[in-house]
Amino acid sequence: VVAGLGLNLALGFFRRKGLESSDLSPHTPAKPPHLSDILLGVGKTLVIVGGTVVLFSVVLALLAHWGVMDALARAFEPVLSGLGLSPRLAPALLSGMVEMTAGCQSAAQSGAPLSQVMTVMAFLLGFGGLSIQAQSLSLMPGIALLPFLGYKTAQALVSAALTRAVLHLL
Repeated sequence: VVAGLGLNLALGFFRRKGLESSDLSPHTPAKPPHLSDILLGVGKTLVIVGGTVVLFSVVLALLAHWGVMDALARAFEPVLSGLGLSPRLAPALLSGMVEMTAGCQSAAQSGAPLSQVMTVMAFLLGFGGLSIQAQSLSLMPGIALLPFLGYKTAQALVSAALTRAVLHLL
């Protein structure tokens, strides 16, 4: 939360470019939605959220089955070691980049030191995983993909750094 708020303030995301005062006042009174419209919207949202979780979980399972995740984890282990993190967290970090919940569960079961597990989980919670990002982008039309991915990556790095700093102080 602190990382997200800090980045928003630092990057000026609270500004709305091109918003004029006439955009704020509706020209016609708003008509209340029908119950059927509300239920259709809820159903659409459930399908989007559930569908992306299932899709990315299947993709993650296929990558693991084909050995792609293990190969990527082995290649990523030196990077983690260089950052002072256990190489046992590599599979968790990589799977969490695809599906956050799977990555957090894997990190918790990795046997790595708790402070390192918390740092990786902070990173994953800040990033959200590609599954959550796909959900967000599908529910918020008009958001550009690359700036959004860049922002979420920055938020993840700041979250991990803040977590590591606080844990170091404690």
